[in-house]
Amino acid sequence: MITLEKARRIVLKHAVFKIIKKLNISDCFFKVLAQDVYSLKNSPSFDKSIMDGFALVRSDIRKVPVELKIVESIFAGCVPRRKVVSGACAAIATGALLPRGADAVVKKEDSLSLDFKRVRILKKIAPHANISFKAENFKKGCLLLKKGTVLNTARIALLASQGFKKISVYTAPSVALLATGCEIKEAGSRLKQGQVWDVITPMLMAALRALGIGPVYLGRVGDDEALLYKKIKEGLKYDVLITCGAVSVGTRDLIPSVLKKAHFSTLVHKVAIRPGKPFLFAVRPRHLAFGLPGNPLASLVGFYLFVRPALQKILKADSSLSLEEGILRKGVYNNSQRLSFLPARLAPAKDSVGVVPIKYSGSADVWAAAKADVFLVVPRNKTFLKRGQRIKYLKFST
Repeated sequence: MITLEKARRIVLKHAVFKIIKKLNISDCFFKVLAQDVYSLKNSPSFDKSIMDGFALVRSDIRKVPVELKIVESIFAGCVPRRKVVSGACAAIATGALLPRGADAVVKKEDSLSLDFKRVRILKKIAPHANISFKAENFKKGCLLLKKGTVLNTARIALLASQGFKKISVYTAPSVALLATGCEIKEAGSRLKQGQVWDVITPMLMAALRALGIGPVYLGRVGDDEALLYKKIKEGLKYDVLITCGAVSVGTRDLIPSVLKKAHFSTLVHKVAIRPGKPFLFAVRPRHLAFGLPGNPLASLVGFYLFVRPALQKILKADSSLSLEEGILRKGVYNNSQRLSFLPARLAPAKDSVGVVPIKYSGSADVWAAAKADVFLVVPRNKTFLKRGQRIKYLKFST
């Protein structure tokens, strides 16, 4: 049995895939750039108005009010036909190309239309007011976004403004999920005595989709070595295989031996945590396998401590274990020599974040987990934590 820190180091050391794909930019939210991106054109690519109003020669409005002749109307996407000269102006829309001769734009609100051909300008403006000039933001060939940048909505908009349809990003590995256990049944099926519906598969499928990963469900296999081996061989079509159950020390806990038969090398098996002690991690060239325990909370803890960080590292995202601090609002017993992760809820106060432990009956208690937002982290050898202590917690709500 090894420590959490050592187990995480081993897992993250082997999460080194580089999977790069060119995707439509609209599919790249929260993905990481796999290339430097340079501008394809100047921004703006032409002199334009940033207001609805009138493009004019500024020297005409040294004294206001003044009346000017409207020589044409220019809409966004249209090319001006007339040059603006002294005594004249052009009605112009936001984003429209500035006509020759104009050196300022008066906002529509600072004018009074007299008829379709004349306007009275009511307010003086600064030189070049309400104009965005060609290349004032950046020039063609400018480095816009560096490799490794996380694409948010604004950065996707920047790519779109430069005409990029697709871009190279680090993408998620393919992930397969396999459930085990003769007692597990699919939701909607009739249960016999001693059987339970499958809790872990829907839980993990949702957690993986929250990372932008569409997992493939390989189905459920009973405690049969031949069938397990067949399914694990099927799982080799994918980069990452996640199994649920059958990783402890019982006579029917067959995952360790079947992975070995499939030429995986087990690097981690049993970690000094509660719940989740039986967690298993194995590798073979171009494949990772995570063996999560069969109880829902143990599986959830294993996912957030090991699986999720490994996938985030592959995606070039932050894979650190972000523990936050709060104040314990209620004393709690640990009763374990292992580092413990206990379900708790947050109770924010004016000057601190309170953490309230939730009573639970063990690692199969999904009712307790459903009421929780976080796992309260209790250090090993801490039998009792007092109310008012500063403690750490791990968020798992997504």
